[in-house]
Amino acid sequence: MQTLTYAVVYDGDKRGELRADGTAAVLIRAYLNGCSPIYFQTGIYITPHQWHKKYKRIVHHPNQFALNKTVQDMLTKMERFEHDVMRRDGQVSIDRLKEYIRTGSKSETFTDFFQEQLDKERGRIAASSHRDQVNTFRKLQAFRNPIYFSDLTPAFIDDFVKTLYSAGLVQNTVHKHYKYLRKYILLAVRHNRISSNPCKEVKVRPVQTDKLYLTEYELGFFEEFDTSKKDHYPAVLDFFLFSCYTGLRFSDISRIKDEHILETPNGMELFLTAQKTDKPYRQNLRKLFPHPKGGESRPERIIQRRFKSFYLIDGPLFYYTCRNAYVKQLKKIARQLPVRKRVQEEIASHTGRHTFGAIMAGKVDVHILKELMQHSNIRETMIYAHLNRGMVDRALDDVQWD
Repeated sequence: MQTLTYAVVYDGDKRGELRADGTAAVLIRAYLNGCSPIYFQTGIYITPHQWHKKYKRIVHHPNQFALNKTVQDMLTKMERFEHDVMRRDGQVSIDRLKEYIRTGSKSETFTDFFQEQLDKERGRIAASSHRDQVNTFRKLQAFRNPIYFSDLTPAFIDDFVKTLYSAGLVQNTVHKHYKYLRKYILLAVRHNRISSNPCKEVKVRPVQTDKLYLTEYELGFFEEFDTSKKDHYPAVLDFFLFSCYTGLRFSDISRIKDEHILETPNGMELFLTAQKTDKPYRQNLRKLFPHPKGGESRPERIIQRRFKSFYLIDGPLFYYTCRNAYVKQLKKIARQLPVRKRVQEEIASHTGRHTFGAIMAGKVDVHILKELMQHSNIRETMIYAHLNRGMVDRALDDVQWD
């Protein structure tokens, strides 16, 4: 078991250089076998005459007793910290001691930093995303608590990932926790808590899943559903269909208010900033999913219904703000319709967005779809092009077989 070795030294002895006023610093040197010594400032400067080389103490100074006590207190604090860490973790490092001295008695850890940044994210990001990140934080605490900045090594990341796999989590869930951990590690780099990102050497890649979406045929059953059976069905269905018609996420639809809608001679225009991407969204709703009877489009008619049936000044047009409650009721509707069993069992808040992407992939150029869905990478959009069987069927119809 390696322990740190400490010594009080005088910088005037070490380098033989004095400041302009003829003084040099009193330092505490910490040394661990195999590592270069580290010197810690005490904030005390004295002349060579005021330093006793043999006893390593300050002498011939009007405040020598107070200054020697300051040095001894700092040395005691460092030794006590080392003892606590050794007792808890079985080992200590120079980096961890540096971290402790830099942050003072508070001894901020990565755990503290993660919690602080997580609290700041509340309200900035979607509530569901915040819950997911809180879940990652809790799993990290269960893995090790506290976590020091010096603990953030590739080996630590790899061990955490292996623990998640051992707990039976699937690949994409592990990737989600890895992604959130990487986010807060990058924040630590940005705030100069650590110098490099250890996640660069540990890769966890998601696997491509089969996105659940409705065909246009299935969408028709939802459009024709009799919502008079339950008082809350109209609100649930309007929310879901509006997502199918616009491709907007749950977090954005739940925030739409009167101020986001502009009536123009060419139809309603929707203006908002996407919560997840912070990108501006502007769309003329008249251009999306025209109604068979003409006039206002299907998404415009939903907006009109929301104004009439559930309108609160400065309040959201769509009733649901709790994702779980919304999905629970949406599944109840799906189970009453002649759609695929998977739709009945797995329909979720993002199914509407996937439906929009899959249907529109067969109607517009992929680059237009990329803008409609606010994707940063065309590869995200191409997933929906692959989902649309109509594109494949039309391409096969055009094949010249002779």
